[in-house]
Amino acid sequence: MNQSTRFRKQCMALGILMICLLAAQIVLPVNVMAQEQNTGGVQDIGSRIEEYVEEHADTTAGMSVSVFNGDGILYQNCFGYIDVQNEIPVTEDTVMEWGSVSKLLVWISVMQLVEQGKIDLEADINTYLPENFLQNRAYDVPVTMLNLLNHNAGFEESVVGMATGREERITPLEEFLRTVQPRQVFEPGAVCAYSNWSTTLAAYIVEQVSGMSYDEYVRKNIFEPLGMNDSSIRADVSDHAGVKERRMQLKIYTGDVKEITPNMSYIVMYPAGMCISTIGDMQKFAQSLLSEDTVLFQEKETYRKLFTPSLYFGETETPRIYHGFWAIEAYGENVIGHSGNTAGCSSSLFLDLENHTGMVVMTNQYGEEIYCHRMPELLFGPYGGTASGYTGMVMAARTIFHGPLKLYRLFSVSEFVQENPPLSFDVRTDADGIDRISCPYGDYLVVGFGDIAPDLIVLGLYVLSLAFCLIQIIRCLIMGLVNRVRHKKDKKPMRLWCTAGLLLPFIPVAVFALMIPTLFNFHQWTHFGYQAALFVVFVTALAMAGMIVSAIVRLRAYPMKKSRKGYISAVSVCMTLTIVNIIYWDWGMFWMI
Repeated sequence: MNQSTRFRKQCMALGILMICLLAAQIVLPVNVMAQEQNTGGVQDIGSRIEEYVEEHADTTAGMSVSVFNGDGILYQNCFGYIDVQNEIPVTEDTVMEWGSVSKLLVWISVMQLVEQGKIDLEADINTYLPENFLQNRAYDVPVTMLNLLNHNAGFEESVVGMATGREERITPLEEFLRTVQPRQVFEPGAVCAYSNWSTTLAAYIVEQVSGMSYDEYVRKNIFEPLGMNDSSIRADVSDHAGVKERRMQLKIYTGDVKEITPNMSYIVMYPAGMCISTIGDMQKFAQSLLSEDTVLFQEKETYRKLFTPSLYFGETETPRIYHGFWAIEAYGENVIGHSGNTAGCSSSLFLDLENHTGMVVMTNQYGEEIYCHRMPELLFGPYGGTASGYTGMVMAARTIFHGPLKLYRLFSVSEFVQENPPLSFDVRTDADGIDRISCPYGDYLVVGFGDIAPDLIVLGLYVLSLAFCLIQIIRCLIMGLVNRVRHKKDKKPMRLWCTAGLLLPFIPVAVFALMIPTLFNFHQWTHFGYQAALFVVFVTALAMAGMIVSAIVRLRAYPMKKSRKGYISAVSVCMTLTIVNIIYWDWGMFWMI
């Protein structure tokens, strides 16, 4: 090919690229961060991404994406806004939160220490922890670092204390891990249940073994070697003033582009989800994992071990986890990586080690899926494999089984429905005597109506009692207004008792109505705050018990009309059902939070 022909072709290619960029700018501002390279099967990935963004412009706030291989960046770009109202665009300097993609930093740190002989993946983690550190163990089988990597240490879900909206409420890892310890509900190795707490525990072990704080270790051994100069990992973002300033400028949004306020929260379990960086730094980290010559390890064997399957789907030979990296069985290629969500950001990091390509995505939208989960199909292809075919009732293994929040387990029950064709791989297995559906990111326990019937009955009776109390409160208010108009005084016996009896059953509802939103919007109260709220429920149960005893005594001692006795008895039944629920669901067990 002569020089003039090559020049004409280059000009044509540049013209086509400019037209694509102009078309995309009509929908959303675009900031080109690197040229698209025509390489192999991804030669048109840029244009396909831009068309995809244009199709979803109405539900897009801000997004950054980078596609790369072992040699360099194939395509990198920014779309949308960090502030939709003021139309401030996302740029190459914009920082967003990694969410759970941050966990990959923990596992790289662990493998580095394995390489140095400081951690044994098969050893009991008590070897690395202070004496009597873990208090809620239920099995004699040791928990190993490999269990933490594979999310099968057996701990139930833990959400209290996870995050806060105020910097001064951030507690050190050791203090947090000692204060909040979920119970071990499965034997180690038996069930895969995604666990932020286990990952944070692994990061604490990194601290114990290395002699450095976790954030210091990551900066020295990952950020600096990779030149990740626009990244923060510390809970309060105090390890990088520039990143913190830029993060405070980032507005966050829902999936339908409604602003979420306040725009910042702090993850106390920061190793599990607090990394913040530019798309460029995220790309540097991900790209370094495409080659066994990565600067992250001294020996190639460590790299090979990292990307050797450490957990499989049930009894199959299908890999599930590669030492902390999940097999993403939802695409046409063999993809591994991780996704993440925070209070207002979503992200994904996916690698195809066989073809040496990868994609990282960052958005400033909560629970975002269009870009973080569906757009990677443009690179890796859609899933075209098989699944178990199971359809029926399941309960997520990642749930809460003990303490005042165990009602959450009832909301973890869902109907497992298979798409046709299937969207991802899953397998049914009954290993260890536990019937479950093994999916990417965790197991679902197969349950029947009989398994949840006691929960539904107890809770249903409480709901009926609340309905009765509410109807009676409305009736009493109406009668009170009527009597006032008629200047008639109500002299029914135990009137104040009845008023209190109708109101007290609503206290657990009121307490949880205040608590629950804080637990899942990353702006939590202090640990003492939750205990104080639940103490109110505990005292309420004692008060109702005292009132019931008082009613029994007074009904026997004082003559009343049968209708009045029946009414007081009905109120007593409502309070009794409330107490039963408080005991059954551990609502008043403030010491268990």
